[in-house]
Amino acid sequence: MKLAFEFAVSKSKKISESCSKNSMAGKDWFRGFLSRNPEISLRTPEATSLSRSTRFNRKNVNDFFQNLRIVREKFKFELQNIYNCDEVGCTTVQDCPKVLASKKAKQVGQVTSSERGTLVTVCFAVNAICVIPPFFIFPRIKYREDFVCDDPEGSNGDAYSTGWMTAGSFLKFMEHFKKYSNASPENPVLLIFDNHESHVSIEIVKFAKENGIALLTLPPHCSNKMQPLDVTVYSPLKVGYNAALSNWMISNPGKTVTIYNIPTFIKSIMSATFSQANILSGFRKCGIQPFNPDIFTAEDFLCSAVTDRDNSHGEVQLDFSGCLAEDSLAIPSTSGVTATGIKQTPPNQIAVNLENINENAPNEIPSSSAITEAEIVQTTPEKMAVSTTNISKDMPTNIFDNTPKNTPSKATSSSLITPEMIRPFPKAGPRKTTRRGRQPGKTKILTQSPEKDENYDNFQHKSPIEKTKQKIDILR
Repeated sequence: MKLAFEFAVSKSKKISESCSKNSMAGKDWFRGFLSRNPEISLRTPEATSLSRSTRFNRKNVNDFFQNLRIVREKFKFELQNIYNCDEVGCTTVQDCPKVLASKKAKQVGQVTSSERGTLVTVCFAVNAICVIPPFFIFPRIKYREDFVCDDPEGSNGDAYSTGWMTAGSFLKFMEHFKKYSNASPENPVLLIFDNHESHVSIEIVKFAKENGIALLTLPPHCSNKMQPLDVTVYSPLKVGYNAALSNWMISNPGKTVTIYNIPTFIKSIMSATFSQANILSGFRKCGIQPFNPDIFTAEDFLCSAVTDRDNSHGEVQLDFSGCLAEDSLAIPSTSGVTATGIKQTPPNQIAVNLENINENAPNEIPSSSAITEAEIVQTTPEKMAVSTTNISKDMPTNIFDNTPKNTPSKATSSSLITPEMIRPFPKAGPRKTTRRGRQPGKTKILTQSPEKDENYDNFQHKSPIEKTKQKIDILR
């Protein structure tokens, strides 16, 4: 509302007293604005972290598609050999849906199993045709086979105290993935996932390399835009899971949901959620299959514009080579300027050395009336020529000044004022480079030799406590 008022003031529009008093547009203007623009509606924005907004930028996306191009050209993957895997959290408490109730009721409640619920992590892997049986991480110390007795056929799992994915659990998932994807050195497959620390341990990369699994990581904080499972599958999965849990609570009054019921809920919704249409749509929208590195437009990168920074350390170099025709104006080097030419060239002009100029002439560019016939001028070692055959006598003295006179600039023209000029988009300051803390991640082909060596070096530089924790987790 304030932006509309400021924009009207800058355009010298007639403004009512109430708007001038409050320094903002009124409700009547707002209603009229919505009626004039039916494509605009009042919406609640989804909370998006700063990291997720700024990390999804053109450079990170281009780096990912460059790595994807390299690995696809090397292995010639077919449609059924390109996989995406990701985890999703399922709890024993459902999200309450909207219900019809009396307006007089001050509070409307729905029964849940507990206040917060217990988390079970489920890891899925899909290609453009089918889905691999899920892999469950239960919040227990030891895993038992009866945890998944009523789950989708072929499912497997592991146990960890918090129910989160760890490097050891992901290594077991890789064994589960190899079994159902038929990956081998003779039949290589591509697995795309985020670059979480639990996914990139040395043991996982070594296992993938030995079994013909090429690992490609997504840029950090970009999974909501570039991961097929996040884009088209997990949203209907969560809706279906909440509905299945709510229906179970209605069908079993007085009972609570436990972590052992979660595989049953997943089984009941998998056929509808992991349909081939949903999966294919996810791969297509992410530009992975079919391969489309230009799938994202400039509008998709608007959020990252706040951290776009100019290269303040580099200088712009102008390259004029190849821009001049054979008979066009040549740009000589400064060594070609003699005493009879230009004594001191301003920064915004080009120094030209012309022959047959009188030695007593002033140190300026002669007018075109003094040039009556074509002359060949040797100004550079390459003998670049200047043709003056068709120079008009009415040409102004300064032939290099192409700036129009008495033309109002765009900045001063009131008709070109935009809301962005009144209230510019925010811009972040220069980034302070530091070596402290964890360095930001990037998209990588983990199974390539340079990346394997880098992962090994990073592991060697870890503290002994971190190494011990990771080894215990893997050997658990």
